[in-house]
Amino acid sequence: MKKITFINPLAHIKRVSNAIAIQLLKKSCEDNGIKTQFIDLSNDFIRENIEYKQALSWLQNKLQNIKYDIVCISCIMNASFIWAIKIAEIIKFRNPDTKIIFGGPHVTALQEMLFNKTAKLVDYLCIFEGELTIVELVKYINKEISVLPINVISCNKGIIKYSKKLQMDIPFGIVKDISYATFIDAPILDIEVGRGCPYRCYFCSSNVISGKNVRYREPDDFLQEAQKIYELTYKKTIINFTHDNFFL
Repeated sequence: MKKITFINPLAHIKRVSNAIAIQLLKKSCEDNGIKTQFIDLSNDFIRENIEYKQALSWLQNKLQNIKYDIVCISCIMNASFIWAIKIAEIIKFRNPDTKIIFGGPHVTALQEMLFNKTAKLVDYLCIFEGELTIVELVKYINKEISVLPINVISCNKGIIKYSKKLQMDIPFGIVKDISYATFIDAPILDIEVGRGCPYRCYFCSSNVISGKNVRYREPDDFLQEAQKIYELTYKKTIINFTHDNFFL
């Protein structure tokens, strides 16, 4: 089975932080027997004190010696989108057979229009919430299943292929016990406590990604998770509870 590499691209954040979406996708794959690795470019850029004028050569050095089968790049923030494209460009130049997946708010919003911006760099787009989709897509790439999974758009030699689009409410219990060990130096760590928002604010992607159904994790679950992080980081880390509309 081919291994999937998750990449957290550069962004505008100036402090070490955890990428919840990637943590969840990575753990979901591991729970289903898929080998993974994680390249945290966003935080490495901060930890190594790199200046943006050095970013391109730094990226090339970071990515050059790694063998990639499947790469999943998360496009969560505006500032990370252009870096995701550059990362895909570097990987495809050195490993043309690598299958590259884009996912996140930008991908769900743009969908097939994104292929106009990525030329021949991106093979698959994952839309909406991805914990189930990413597992099925890896199986599809590995030829374990023959039908393109739900919420995937593919592009092969300029031919765009669609699967069924379905905005699903992913149960929180599907992925448990994600690891925070690589983020112990973060001053603030985010814990997801729910998803969804009933409003359709012009400036926000929450309704597009997670739907209008507001969902909450069980308090005992996320409080236990918070306690583990608090102890892991020697009580130095602030815990940030995140939700698309927490005050609702």
